[in-house]
Amino acid sequence: GAAEVSGVQNQEVHIPCQGYKNTPGESVLLILWYKDSIPVPIYSFDARTQNGRHWIDEVVLGDRSQFISNVPEPYLRLQRIQPQDEGVYICRVDYRRKPTLRGKTQLSVITKQQA
Repeated sequence: GAAEVSGVQNQEVHIPCQGYKNTPGESVLLILWYKDSIPVPIYSFDARTQNGRHWIDEVVLGDRSQFISNVPEPYLRLQRIQPQDEGVYICRVDYRRKPTLRGKTQLSVITKQQA
């Protein structure tokens, strides 16, 4: 089952990387984010470089997202969320030794009703 996160339009939301498990002695090589049925990643974080290399699909996410990796439970920060951001986000984590893990999070966007 997917985790669920909701946010209010134009606010910020944090989408947890459900596939991420911090294991002593294990290292993460690459983290890829997918959305819905888009076959290619919308965000990638390459942990093999010294500070990590970020790549963002600007069509899907624009300049509104940042992957926060240096916390116990990494997440994708999405700012100024819009109705089209709603959907299922899949976080795929490739490890050096362990099998790849994937986790899903359903994002719901609450729109402000017109008065």
